[in-house]
Amino acid sequence: MLSHVLSAWFAFLLPCYGTWKALSHRPVSEPELEKWAMYWSVVGAFVALEYVAEWFISWFPFYWELKTIILLFLSLPQTQACTSNVRCSREY
Repeated sequence: MLSHVLSAWFAFLLPCYGTWKALSHRPVSEPELEKWAMYWSVVGAFVALEYVAEWFISWFPFYWELKTIILLFLSLPQTQACTSNVRCSREY
C-alpha cells in the first residue's frame, strides 16, 4: 500500500508541482519547459506500457517497489534520466 502512494507521489504529484512552478515564472525558461515536456513524454510512455502489460508484470515479486524506484529515478532532477533517455533515442 505504501508503494502505491509513493509511486503516485513520485510519478505525478511532485512533477506536477515542478511543472506548475516552471510555468508560473515569467519569462518562462525554455530549457526548463523542455525538461518537463520530456519528463511527461517518458512517463506517459511508461504508463501506457504498464497499462498494456500490467496483468503480466504485476505478478512479479516486488513489482510495486521496483516501479516506485524507476519512477523516482525518472522524476529526480539530479539524475536527469528523462532528458538523457530522450536525447539518446533522438540519435537513432
